[in-house]
Amino acid sequence: MAEFLAAPTNQDVLTRLREAGVEAVEPGAQGGGGAAAAGAVAPGLSQSLAGLTIVVTGSVPGYTREEAEEAIVARGGKLPGSVSKKTFALVLGTRPERAN
Repeated sequence: MAEFLAAPTNQDVLTRLREAGVEAVEPGAQGGGGAAAAGAVAPGLSQSLAGLTIVVTGSVPGYTREEAEEAIVARGGKLPGSVSKKTFALVLGTRPERAN
C-alpha cells in the first residue's frame, strides 16, 4: 500500500481529490454506526458528495464494502446499487463483481 501511495501518479490523483474536497478517513474511524443502511448523513462531516450518485464495486483496500458505502452516505452521497446515466462516480475496487 505504501508503495502505491508513494508513486508520483497516485500522489497527483490524491492531491486532486483533496483539492476537490475528498477527505481520507481511517477505516472504522466513523464508529461503524451503519450510516449506509440508515441513510444517515453524519453531522460534522463535509457534505462534499451531497446529491451525487456513487456506485461501489469490488473490494476497496482498507475498507469493507459497507464501510466504503457508509463513508459515501455520511458525506451526502447516494448509493443506487447499479450504474446509470445519473451515476457521478464509480469506485472500482479490486475483484469487482460481474453483472449477470
